Amino acid sequence: KKGNFRASIPKFEEAMRLSQKFKDTIWIGLIAGNLGEVYGELGEYAKAYLNLEIDIEYSIKYGAFTNAVNSARVKGDFYLRQNQYEYASMEYNRCLALMKGRNLDSPPILLKIYKSLAQMYQLSNN
Repeated sequence: KKGNFRASIPKFEEAMRLSQKFKDTIWIGLIAGNLGEVYGELGEYAKAYLNLEIDIEYSIKYGAFTNAVNSARVKGDFYLRQNQYEYASMEYNRCLALMKGRNLDSPPILLKIYKSLAQMYQLSNN
């Protein structure tokens, strides 16, 4: 059911157990990223940040930079929701750094990052 984030957690946790059992590290990262988004939507930010960071780490390790950028942006957006502008800024700048020199300058990705940056500057009065 759309928007029923809590119900998705056991499914992602089962997928995580299987991925860990078979040592499928790229899937461990992707599932962690999804769990991070779910926890963030539920307001469980500590769990969100931990899982998103796992996803970013594995994505970078395996060259899935678009995925790493997306998870860093989501992490920044969660910091923004909490009015933690310095941390949000660090994540958005991390996105731009990950994109640099990797031919990831697609308009949809950049639009999301710049939209988040603009919102952050507006909210922080900077």
